[in-house]
Amino acid sequence: MKIRTAALLAACLAAGASAQMAKGATKFLGNITTSGALRSDFFTYWNQLTPENETKWGSIESSPGVRNWTKVKAYYDACKTNKAKFKFHTFIWGSQEPAFMKSSSYTDAQKKQFIEDWIADAAKQFPDMELIDVVNEPDNTLPTWINALGGTGTTGHDWVIESFRLARKYFPKATLILNDYNNLRWGTDKFIAIAKKVKAAGYLDAIGCQAHDLSATTGTYVNPTISATELTTVLKKLNDQIGVPIYITELDLNYLDDQEQYLAYATLFPILWESKYVAGVTLWGYVYGTTWSQAPYSGLIKEDGTERPALLFLKDYIFKNPNPQGPSVSVATKTVLPATPTRLEVVQQGGHLGLQVKGLGLSPIDMQGRR
Repeated sequence: MKIRTAALLAACLAAGASAQMAKGATKFLGNITTSGALRSDFFTYWNQLTPENETKWGSIESSPGVRNWTKVKAYYDACKTNKAKFKFHTFIWGSQEPAFMKSSSYTDAQKKQFIEDWIADAAKQFPDMELIDVVNEPDNTLPTWINALGGTGTTGHDWVIESFRLARKYFPKATLILNDYNNLRWGTDKFIAIAKKVKAAGYLDAIGCQAHDLSATTGTYVNPTISATELTTVLKKLNDQIGVPIYITELDLNYLDDQEQYLAYATLFPILWESKYVAGVTLWGYVYGTTWSQAPYSGLIKEDGTERPALLFLKDYIFKNPNPQGPSVSVATKTVLPATPTRLEVVQQGGHLGLQVKGLGLSPIDMQGRR
């Protein structure tokens, strides 16, 4: 029996509240803070946290040596309590930096000391930090003060290497990550070249792929910006060329239409989750209307608490695939989604209510027992 009433669809979606999706899984599924706060429902869904802005340098240090770690410590402690991973984002970035770093009142030597003091104090506060975005968006959002870190130097990116050297000095056991926003769809070769330099210096542990570029900002699924095959190919290329684990650090699939967002997640997320090269996935926001301004339709939960179909898909998919060791299904055999989106329907099978996309060979999302 097919049921299409809006009221029952809303009830079906609302029934999807559950425990952390990736609890006990071999990879984490994380998210970020919401409007500068950690929501009470965060650990209901996610088992990894990246502060959206709160661990950026400019948010912590108002003037040289004056740092406020209060909010970050609360986040970190909450992660410990809820057995979730915490990622520091980020030490060096050419945006959201302290105003004093742009001042001509300080010499490069003084600015170098400010940088080292900043990283050293982070280590003092969080000596057992596991994951760190050391440099964010190298060359794409370039700090004005790279000369304080050696400038381009002999490698062309001495400042990046020096940033990692300092991070390794104070965090010898942490996973040090080079993070960028355009390394999955364009600028891949340029990113690989920088990453190779850091790796050759002995400091690179992993790379971060923000993945903001996997959906069109117009919220239109007619022409997906990347196919499953293309995504699989670029992940392999990054691994083959750099040879370190990949973290998907800022995924937001931006679609106004519920159905289109569902289709995007159903197409792309399994590639990321099942890839033997990907160590974990972090989404960039989950509450509709409070996500990154350039991805306003990427939220997974409506303002009234209704969970969008894409979130229900994630719950069902990870529940069925908790221990990915690598792609369990080759790209060639994956279900090919139709070019024109079909209709979402609530169905009833054997007393179970579920959500499915008509025309696809996907199992309904079973709502029973999922709390």
